Amino acid sequence: GGFHRGGPPSGADAARRQIASSNRSSGPNSGPGGFRSERQQLLELVGVLGKKAMLPVAVFCFSKKRCDSCADALSSLDLSTGSEKAAVHAFVDRCLARLKEGDRKLPQILRLRDLMRRGIAVHHAGLLPIMKEVVEMLFCQGYIKVLFCTETFAMGVNAPTRTVVFHALRKHDGKNFRYLLPGEYTQMAGRAGRRGLDAVGHVLLVCWGDRDLYGESELRTMLTGSGVKLESQFRLTYGMILNLLRVEDLKVEDMLKRSFAEFHAQRAAPAGAAELAALEGELAAAAAAPWPATALGSSREEVEEYVALCEELEIIDAQLQDALITNKSFQQALVPGRLVLYGNPVNGLTEPAVVLGDAPAPPSPLPSASLTLNTAKPASFAVGTATTSSTGGTTVSGLSGTTATSSAASSDRRLYLLVLHRPGSMDEQHERQAEQERRAREGPGGGGRGFGGMTSLQSRKQQELDDMFSGMVKLGGAKGGGGGGGSGGGPPRPLPVPHYGCEAGIHFCVVADWTRSIVGVCRARIRLDGVDEILSCGGNWTTNAVRRALAAALRGIARTVDEAAAAAGSGGGGELPQLDPRVDFKIADVASVPALQARATLQSRRAALRPHRDPGLVEAFQLVRTRRRLERRSAELRHQLSDASLQQLPEFEQRVGVLQQLGYLAEDRSVTLKGRVCCEIQSTQDELVATEAVFSGLLGELSPEEAVALLSALVFQVLRGVGGAD
Repeated sequence: GGFHRGGPPSGADAARRQIASSNRSSGPNSGPGGFRSERQQLLELVGVLGKKAMLPVAVFCFSKKRCDSCADALSSLDLSTGSEKAAVHAFVDRCLARLKEGDRKLPQILRLRDLMRRGIAVHHAGLLPIMKEVVEMLFCQGYIKVLFCTETFAMGVNAPTRTVVFHALRKHDGKNFRYLLPGEYTQMAGRAGRRGLDAVGHVLLVCWGDRDLYGESELRTMLTGSGVKLESQFRLTYGMILNLLRVEDLKVEDMLKRSFAEFHAQRAAPAGAAELAALEGELAAAAAAPWPATALGSSREEVEEYVALCEELEIIDAQLQDALITNKSFQQALVPGRLVLYGNPVNGLTEPAVVLGDAPAPPSPLPSASLTLNTAKPASFAVGTATTSSTGGTTVSGLSGTTATSSAASSDRRLYLLVLHRPGSMDEQHERQAEQERRAREGPGGGGRGFGGMTSLQSRKQQELDDMFSGMVKLGGAKGGGGGGGSGGGPPRPLPVPHYGCEAGIHFCVVADWTRSIVGVCRARIRLDGVDEILSCGGNWTTNAVRRALAAALRGIARTVDEAAAAAGSGGGGELPQLDPRVDFKIADVASVPALQARATLQSRRAALRPHRDPGLVEAFQLVRTRRRLERRSAELRHQLSDASLQQLPEFEQRVGVLQQLGYLAEDRSVTLKGRVCCEIQSTQDELVATEAVFSGLLGELSPEEAVALLSALVFQVLRGVGGAD
């Protein structure tokens, strides 16, 4: 039958015919479609497992009837030796000796004794408890070679086996058929492999026919999916609250702590208490630290107000960065010579900077590529976009060539910035650790390019020539070899940043960071003479050309800042005029406009404060910032360790308010007469309704039959899904 295709048969057709012919049988046990029966396949499966020394085996079936039918299908199989039969017989006799003579001859016991004598058994909820225990003990001793069991055998019974076989992967959960959940599969498959006996445990998924083939997606979900998250089913009721409040020695909060919903929080309480004690010590050290002197004499109150405004701006800037870096006009404005406001993650301050040019993408981070600044003093604390720890350590991203995120947004750019920097105690440590990280990434040879980080002889000679003839014009090239920096006019070597220094009496920092760290784009642009010398210096910051270029750029930044301060007048201020994102960048979405307005207001308030113009603010800023961070973390831990952090406490307070409003509780939360009556009504689902019916006199005018009929509505519970009920 069927259609005949021209040409020789394909390999798939030949394989299909071979499978069909091997599976087809004409005996009385043949199943529908001509395939071998399940009994034949079970016998073959057990035979293969025996030949491969994979017994004992636990076959998980998902119905009691299936377990019994599979065991009966192996009625012709005997897996026990004579000595094992004698041991099983004697053991079963000792276990059943306590039963009456008539009970020992129950059909279930006689049938199971015959199965166990041949090394086969079943285990499900339909067995007598004593027989289930006998099966478990014999299986653990190795006398049962094949056990057909339901999934309850994998719960609470420590009985590992060498092989686990799944008779099917679909089960009925009371409503419909579904595939096993990842947690259910893991629980049952975890029985495979006996500690100390088996090097490997085997798990087999049986397909009894073409209809039992499982899809790849279902198997992938079951094998690699996450387990079901356990959720607490504890719920507060009005009757429970009233009964608890009647007991003076018992607190409701203590009962809530013992619920499973609070298990993880209570388990983490000792570690939280230890962290809180350490934070208290750091707070005491920060409070005892002397107030550092600043250039303009900024007081502690002024710096605290300044830090508070900076923290508010950081939150708003984080909300706006995604909208800004994806804006084309914003990216086009970041050209060489453009002044920007840079959020420095090391000292946490917003500092003016000038864009030098685009920086290459950072190299792949090492396993320990994050740069951690650990300080003994709480005052040495890096802020901004850095990730802080409870001990004062800071993981700085961006400045050292790595980022805190796996990768910046696809539209984000990495720029070289020359920052008008306020020096601090962390600068030297930051630069030193960045250098150590860079050397570890490049290898023992150093350099930065070539094999293993080594620089070729030709590249070193080319660099020496560039340094010797810097400032001169090469024929057919740019001034000073601008943009070359390497052999053959290739791309310049990445600058070893961050680099801190001082030129013309002005402190600066050269960094490479993503545009995400730019918190403001200024209207002003300055002329950059010799920017090619800076970008192609390869880390040689001491040449005259590089120093002249740095000094000229720094004077331009400082002059622009001074002009802005003079334009603001004696009333303070001096914030550099910025491009308005709503007008210049055409950002007009509903979420960003209010944030932009709030940021402009906060920036104006911050610029009017004296610390904003204080060049020696760094140490005082870090001291206040550290103390505020420690106080926030301390308050968070205190809340977590207190009763106020209980998940169901808000619901408890709301239910107490309802009980007080209805007169079950007094103002001092003592139980009234009405509340005591409600406590005695425990057989209904709505104890408040029953109590209100009693106190309102509703039942007094009814006959006993009518009262019973009315109250039955409070205790009857409909079985959903039965008889067409919803």
